[in-house]
Amino acid sequence: MVSKVIKNFSDLKKSNLEKGSIEDFLFAYLKLNETSFGNGETDFSSIERQYFDEFSNILFISKLYDIERPKSITYQLLKIKSLFYFFYKKHKYIVDEFYTQNNILDPDIWFSEILIFLSNQNLSKISYVSVTNSNLKNYFNKILINNHLDKETSLETIKRNPIFQINDNYLILDWNFFFIGFYYKVNFDLLTIYNKKIKKISYPDYKSIMSKKISEEILFRYIIRKIAPPLKNHISLVFDSEQQGFPDCYLRVGNKVYVIEFKDYNIEDKVLESYDLSLIKKQLDDKFVSKGVNQLSKFIKTFSSSENIFDLKISAIKQKLEFIPIIVVSEDFFSLPSFENYLSKRFAEISTFTDKKVNGLVVISVNEILNFLMSKVDANFFKLIHEYSKNKKSKIRQKTSLFKFPDFKHKNEHGKENLEKLLIDIFKDFPVTDNPSILNSNKNKN
Repeated sequence: MVSKVIKNFSDLKKSNLEKGSIEDFLFAYLKLNETSFGNGETDFSSIERQYFDEFSNILFISKLYDIERPKSITYQLLKIKSLFYFFYKKHKYIVDEFYTQNNILDPDIWFSEILIFLSNQNLSKISYVSVTNSNLKNYFNKILINNHLDKETSLETIKRNPIFQINDNYLILDWNFFFIGFYYKVNFDLLTIYNKKIKKISYPDYKSIMSKKISEEILFRYIIRKIAPPLKNHISLVFDSEQQGFPDCYLRVGNKVYVIEFKDYNIEDKVLESYDLSLIKKQLDDKFVSKGVNQLSKFIKTFSSSENIFDLKISAIKQKLEFIPIIVVSEDFFSLPSFENYLSKRFAEISTFTDKKVNGLVVISVNEILNFLMSKVDANFFKLIHEYSKNKKSKIRQKTSLFKFPDFKHKNEHGKENLEKLLIDIFKDFPVTDNPSILNSNKNKN
């Protein structure tokens, strides 16, 4: 009987199991076994032996990622505020039209209501909620799965419409999907207005523009400025340069040069669901080796202190320069320790530095940087990154079915005052209306 279960468990319908039950444990074991050793679709021979540990780990975690995906209210708020801020600055009439269509009289209050609603929910489980606020209710009704039950429903449809309405109440099917669905719907509405008011543009082209203009030039640069040390004589921070092959960010603190590439990619469902290791590897190579690792390597190789025009203060540095290559990712999946370890190996294979001191590659997500900003610990972020980069080991083997890889994560608790300050900063730094409430309320207090 046990033999039949082990061989055929993937075909069984999943039941609602009590937390901590023996069935839960058995299911987890079977899933671990399948993803560690493969199924009928898995061809482990397609992966080079030196990457086997990394990809078996990635394969396992990918099957649990939609369940375990970090739920960050702060990151989601920053994404949406960055989106509106861009349109407010570049095409104000588009956000005005959006506010009119959705009966939003005060955008800051609207954002605050969303934030308060999310803060009061238990984001760790399915929630049955009552919504009385008309603005929230209006948007909830736009992302109902009820509107799609007359046809076959895909996982993608559920991600975009993660709320089930029961009479006047709402069931949040998955909080990660709620974040995805809410952002997608707001973004899609803005695109619709953009198509009407400016010009017709396809969603892939629009997404490419948003990735550059919003994710990189607004959101990424904002968090780097937040986390970087105050600019002094021995510090240089550069985002833009006419030099070909220049990274998304160049930060020099004394003789330490942080070369940073930002990658704004979402993890595709076909990657999360696939057991085809060659498909997963190709996706990661195309997105991060060709366009990330190679770029960092080329810039460091060709870097010359005497010839650069973007960091004139560097001539005063007497010590030998030390380079720290970093990739910042928008999706937490791509900052998995096993994924970072794979990219570190590829960086070492591609790069040969005979005349420069170059430390190990670091991969970190936007979410992790925000967590550091909100943490209780008063520490220099880039000093920690430097120490981690300098002392990285190839891997650490534990007595488990999977390898445990070295990791850099700031796991300290958030300080409430730091969280509140960051949220207020986001509201202040990204105005989305001519008369922002949050600024007026602060003036009144003073």
